[in-house]
Amino acid sequence: MPDFTDLPVILLLTVTPFTKKSFEKLLNGRFRLEHVETAEQAWSFLLGNPTVSALVCELDAATDETAILERIRNAEDKLLTRLPVMLLVGEKNDQAALEQAFAEGATDFIYMPFSSDELVTRVQLLTRQYSQLSDSSSFELASQNSPVDLLNTQMQEKYFNSQLAKELSFSVRHLSYLSACLINIDNAARIEQEHGKSIMRAVLRAVVKLLEQVLRREDVFAYFGEQTFAVMYPMTNALGAHTATQRLVDKIQATRMKHEGLEISVSLSVGFYSTLPSETLSVEQIMSVLEQRLDKAQQQGGGAIVSGRTDQEKLEISMEQALNMIKFNRADELLGQIPQLSERLFPLLDFIQKNNQLEYSKILDQIDDED
Repeated sequence: MPDFTDLPVILLLTVTPFTKKSFEKLLNGRFRLEHVETAEQAWSFLLGNPTVSALVCELDAATDETAILERIRNAEDKLLTRLPVMLLVGEKNDQAALEQAFAEGATDFIYMPFSSDELVTRVQLLTRQYSQLSDSSSFELASQNSPVDLLNTQMQEKYFNSQLAKELSFSVRHLSYLSACLINIDNAARIEQEHGKSIMRAVLRAVVKLLEQVLRREDVFAYFGEQTFAVMYPMTNALGAHTATQRLVDKIQATRMKHEGLEISVSLSVGFYSTLPSETLSVEQIMSVLEQRLDKAQQQGGGAIVSGRTDQEKLEISMEQALNMIKFNRADELLGQIPQLSERLFPLLDFIQKNNQLEYSKILDQIDDED
């Protein structure tokens, strides 16, 4: 067992004694838990303790007047700006508040009550990624002096795909979401034609800097060449990743880039994909979907984000996840999953019928009563 002082530090912000006790019980032996009751206490603790690997707080505390999320994302310490922040979401929290939190930089969320496995898995992933990305041996595009000029784009693409493969494998094992996007500068040809190649390269470097400022520490991005960037959001569902993508697109498109007195505006097209991976899903398939959606975004004239949320893509949802979604009034998200869930349910019903006819009859009676 690792020494207590070597365990990843989790800062829990909550005023609820039951939540504190639950975290102490579930995370004991895996993490070192520190607890505060106010956002001011959390901020002071973070400033004085750079070893914190993740902040966990209730949704209301993250978005109230103390603006703890905004403070973290705008901190002077660049490491602190990338700190993972996981939200605890209750039945009384509405969707608008959750979307606001993601717009302000939340990393992930978990519905309460949560299972021990789900909590531990998510916290482990957040702390693991935060630790890996602080390792100087890891390759980061934005860590280079001149990422667009000096790095081989094939090397960057290979690096990105290898990271995507790792996260895909992890997501399959732990039933967690994975999201990614391809971003292309729409007006690159016009910029190069009007201002020259040197100005275009300066624009690319500026985009890299803006990506570094907006993206979280656990996110991965790379330059693929041809004015195209790839971004991956590990263990982030469609809501969080799409909000983050929109935020970075808005940031870049709203920035007036100046070079030797010249002012240049940049327009972006984005192909976006978010899924709960299955064992049959590959990196090649994900990249193919992203390329197709990027093409669609460019065909729309630029400045668009094309995702598959309207395609009702099939997601492999477990029975436990389905029951939790019904419990927390998210059953509408399961409508497209009924055939897959039925296939999993029938063997169980068949087993009950063969081994306990009385219980099987009770099930049928309950269905008849509801009809």
